[in-house]
Amino acid sequence: AAVAETRTAIRLQPDGEPATIMLAQLLQFDAPRDADMLLSGFIGRNPKSVQMRMVYARFLNGERRYDESAAQLARIRKDAPNDADKIYTLGLLAYQANKPKDAEAYFKRFVELRTRRPDAKAAAAAAAAAATATATATATADSETDNGDIDSDPTDAGSGRGADRAYLYLSQIAEDVKDYPRALDWLAKVGDGNEYTTARIRRALILARQGKLDVARAELHALPATTPAATLQLTLAEAQMLRDADRAQAAFDLLASALDKKPDNPELLYDYGMTAEKLGRFDVLENSMRTVIRVQPNNAQAYNALGYTLADRNERLDEAKALIEKANALAPDDASILDSLGWVQYRLGNAREALQNLERAYKLRSDAEIAVHLGEVLWVTGRQADAERAWKEAGAKEPQNLVLQQTLARFNVQMGKR
Repeated sequence: AAVAETRTAIRLQPDGEPATIMLAQLLQFDAPRDADMLLSGFIGRNPKSVQMRMVYARFLNGERRYDESAAQLARIRKDAPNDADKIYTLGLLAYQANKPKDAEAYFKRFVELRTRRPDAKAAAAAAAAAATATATATATADSETDNGDIDSDPTDAGSGRGADRAYLYLSQIAEDVKDYPRALDWLAKVGDGNEYTTARIRRALILARQGKLDVARAELHALPATTPAATLQLTLAEAQMLRDADRAQAAFDLLASALDKKPDNPELLYDYGMTAEKLGRFDVLENSMRTVIRVQPNNAQAYNALGYTLADRNERLDEAKALIEKANALAPDDASILDSLGWVQYRLGNAREALQNLERAYKLRSDAEIAVHLGEVLWVTGRQADAERAWKEAGAKEPQNLVLQQTLARFNVQMGKR
């Protein structure tokens, strides 16, 4: 019905951007070729539509057609070389397309544009452009894919943001290649505004990854916890750095202490359960997730965590499938949930359905563990070359990924030697 209504809107206004964007969203998974023709056709008729080029570049990213996406980004850069909001969005798209050097260049250019001292006329023009961009963004917000590390909605770039969010991205780009000194340098540029606490927490996490766990924890403890939300944020960050340092028991104890004060806090319970899983305490994980579900009946991630754990352990598979399907109903098009759904279907022997969901999950987010699962299903269905390609991509992202190593060992696969 949505497709039919949107097609009617396009017939009434063939070059209307909102209806075209919505139809492309509806078609992108089940009929990607139609979505491609729709977007490319619109751009052919309206070559100066920067907004639609951005939408098309996002679509091409989702299809992993990164070179074609880069061509669209280059055209946008040419058409709007000094538009800071557009440059910021180009940085996001390049980062999502696994082109960190391009993303870094865009974010640096954004910082340069944002930190200029504009005259009054330029400032007024920027404010007007931001208002227009924000209005247009309403039509495109749902088409964005999250990269998992930082809020990656390109549609809020029109809000006239300062440089701090770009500094966070530049830090993430450096951190991705383990250039921790450079990552810390970028974080040091973040000012005292909305991103300050996030930057300080990320600084502490990087210090912990450098083996300076005691220093990192001391820096976290020195941050002001003036509200319950701030206290929670710092507790979760400290638990994460302890897990990253292979100190799951210490993280577990920290979260247990926090839960003594807030026994029904869903975020603490979720983290507590996931930490328990690392310790082999599956009873604690299940109890924690069921408590989260009781407190927050619409918490999709709790259903997913419990369902995936059961599926991965090859236990109570029908129950696992029901839990994951509930999660999928609550949060459709969530990559981690689609990955879980594909995995439980694979465990149940439904390889065809598993493959559809895993491929869709990987389109939404090119995560290493999703690639490992996808590779396994491809392998057992006779598509060994495609499986090796998926595993190679997983290894490029996370060379030490334990799930990848275990999967390759289980199938006795040595990459490139089959």
